Amino acid sequence: MLAKHFDQVFVVTPRVGIKERGIYTLDPASKDSIVVIEGNFSRSVGFLSSIKSYFRILNVFRRIRFSSVFYFMTETSAIYFGFYFFVRSCPQTLWYAHAHKSLRLILASIFMNSICSSTKSSMPLKSRRVSLIGQMADPRLFPYSPKSLSKNLKLVHFGRFDESKNIGVLIQVLNRLIQEGIKASLLVIGSPTTHKSRIYQSKIKQEFQDLIEVGLLKILPSQPRAEMRGFLSRCDVFIHAFQGSLDKTLIESTLMGLPVITLNQGYLNEFGKWNKSGDNVVLDFDFFLFQELIAMREMNEVELRREVDNRHQIALRDHSLDKWLSNLLLIIDKKSHCPK
Repeated sequence: MLAKHFDQVFVVTPRVGIKERGIYTLDPASKDSIVVIEGNFSRSVGFLSSIKSYFRILNVFRRIRFSSVFYFMTETSAIYFGFYFFVRSCPQTLWYAHAHKSLRLILASIFMNSICSSTKSSMPLKSRRVSLIGQMADPRLFPYSPKSLSKNLKLVHFGRFDESKNIGVLIQVLNRLIQEGIKASLLVIGSPTTHKSRIYQSKIKQEFQDLIEVGLLKILPSQPRAEMRGFLSRCDVFIHAFQGSLDKTLIESTLMGLPVITLNQGYLNEFGKWNKSGDNVVLDFDFFLFQELIAMREMNEVELRREVDNRHQIALRDHSLDKWLSNLLLIIDKKSHCPK
């Protein structure tokens, strides 16, 4: 979508998939609108290979007159290439949406003309160069289709299967519902991204084996974004317990008209809570989520639809892909160019 607004876009990535090799040009000398440059300079490929890859890419850059540089959640690359483009007086923009204030972010920010993020809770840096432009959820992939809650409450969660996502907390909420005599089940869609995450997933499966065996808990690997719509349409509520930045999964579920139950402060600040009488301070995670669920279930159908509609409008207004793109293009300076 960015490429529609530029004469040519060069994408630098450590890995090019088989599908992408069939679609995009891999020749830096090409005049095609999108050119992909493969260059891995991570620790996994070794120091010498990384250095060779880095200077090979710089040699390509030297022959191109860029209008701007955009780093998408790649603060490490922003450090590697930031000084080079800073010396060339080329405008640089970093997209960073994470609550953690890493050293890499601080170092990368030195060379950036602007730093973008989704919301205040997703940007730990305080600077006049920071712009908050919302998330980039695509309503076309998650069309609005609200429905009535089923008697057997189907909860769903999707995203990385990492410890920070507090999957165990979600299952504890399911247990609370069952203990209260409420028919419910939980579908978790996501794969671990690290060795530590794989260990965490194994522990979760072992600890809650009884729920898995009776079919009340189902764990599936990650699915393509375009296929998530089918899974979500068969569920009643999206449940979420990550405390960091504003997850895109929260916005995507809201766009579809799924009631969202979360303890994510960024989402609560923007979209509100279901339990209006409850404390805004989240201390007991599973109890807070349980109370939110109960408050949501106690609404009549008209009240529930009104709240879902309202949240959908907020998501569409502030976090759609088209809105994000227009906000970003206002920040990226297309008029200034790097000297040859």
